[in-house]
Amino acid sequence: MSTRKLFLTLGALAALLMPVAALRAQAPVREPDYLHALSNLRQAWAFLDASKRPNYKHERKEAIQAIEKSIDLVSNAAHSDGESTHNPPPPQMQGNVDAPWRSALKLLGDARHDITQGVDRPEHIKHQEKILHEIDKARRIVSSTLTIADPR
Repeated sequence: MSTRKLFLTLGALAALLMPVAALRAQAPVREPDYLHALSNLRQAWAFLDASKRPNYKHERKEAIQAIEKSIDLVSNAAHSDGESTHNPPPPQMQGNVDAPWRSALKLLGDARHDITQGVDRPEHIKHQEKILHEIDKARRIVSSTLTIADPR
């Protein structure tokens, strides 16, 4: 009889402690890093703007337009999260002025990672999808131009 009581007590205790253990196991929710993405997008824009390859003027213009749209969307998302976009942190890489298209592609990938690394509020999910769409559009343009211009 005492063994039965012991098992019932241990079972009840385990049932009480399971929700507490589950709460401790949950990691804090991380939001997308809009400010880092903004810095990376601005730096990618600057690299492409400085690139003056005459053969790829149309591609450069299209990529810059997609980046500008991304910058606007990221700025809006940051503002709606209560963040100031006037002094964002520096980009995560400086890039190479001798390889502006490759540097822009790397920065666009970093910006994409900044946006996808966290879970945004449910009301911002559509906004986040639009940002990723524009970043991916710019990445496709830059990547395909690199494939044609500098196939390594």
